[in-house]
Amino acid sequence: MKCKSLLFAATLVFASVLHAQTALTPAESALRIVQRYVMLFGLTSTQQEEALTIYTAEQTAEVPIRTSEHLARTTLITAIEASDTSTIEQVSVMLGQLHGQTTQAHSLADAQFYAILTTEQKAKFAQTLANSGGEGSGFGGP
Repeated sequence: MKCKSLLFAATLVFASVLHAQTALTPAESALRIVQRYVMLFGLTSTQQEEALTIYTAEQTAEVPIRTSEHLARTTLITAIEASDTSTIEQVSVMLGQLHGQTTQAHSLADAQFYAILTTEQKAKFAQTLANSGGEGSGFGGP
């Protein structure tokens, strides 16, 4: 059991380091979102600056959520391999809660972004939301 715990801890540390090395920074992620929106909606320079601020704040707020999701998935894999149904149930609930937090962060940022758009841009953004299942700042949609 002690060996299993040490292996689990080592896996978490390794996974965290690997994830940190490959992940975009919040500013880089926000820039990608804004670049996509520039192409889709023809944002003015003022809108671009405001959008970058909005989505950088969102992406920064999501860092601890993504870290928790990553660790929870690693824990889930270990629980599956050990047929640990109690941990599977607990981690599954936790992942659902974390997904809810991410959805909330996206939606709040999208609401702020929507407020700075022109009427024409709002119509295009509404279509993007419809195509992406309501998660506009993600990379789904058109």
